[in-house]
Amino acid sequence: MKLWPKLLKANAIEAIAELREDSKFEPATAENVKTFLAEADSNKASEKEVTARISLLTREDDRNILFETQDRTQKRWLHRNYIRK
Repeated sequence: MKLWPKLLKANAIEAIAELREDSKFEPATAENVKTFLAEADSNKASEKEVTARISLLTREDDRNILFETQDRTQKRWLHRNYIRK
């Protein structure tokens, strides 16, 4: 949790540095988010063994990438990272 404030500050600084006041952006809707997550989840997965217990699942297409760390013994994910390219 100590890393969270630093990440938040870094992202805020980056957003301000890249601000283009003449550009207009549509805010994301709940439906946009649902579609994005569904698209990322539906891609073909490749799996890499990190340790005997942990694996890394990657799902990627030309627009999205999903990294998912999984605990094999508990048969559940530990961390997911969704990225729009």
